[in-house]
Amino acid sequence: MPSKTRIFRESPAPRKAGQGITFTLDEAKKVPMELFSSFGTKKGDGGISAGAAKSNYCLDMRFLWY
Repeated sequence: MPSKTRIFRESPAPRKAGQGITFTLDEAKKVPMELFSSFGTKKGDGGISAGAAKSNYCLDMRFLWY
């Protein structure tokens, strides 16, 4: 996926502990998300770029073993 691709949160908040979050590429299915509104947004669209999501929220487990 290109790093500039916009992703949006689809699952509503709040969620129960341990429950996952669903994301979508379809802006019409998005739910309001305050975190994305203040971090990595583009024109206040409530989304975040795939590149920003990966660099800020994904942990690369390979580095833990070296």
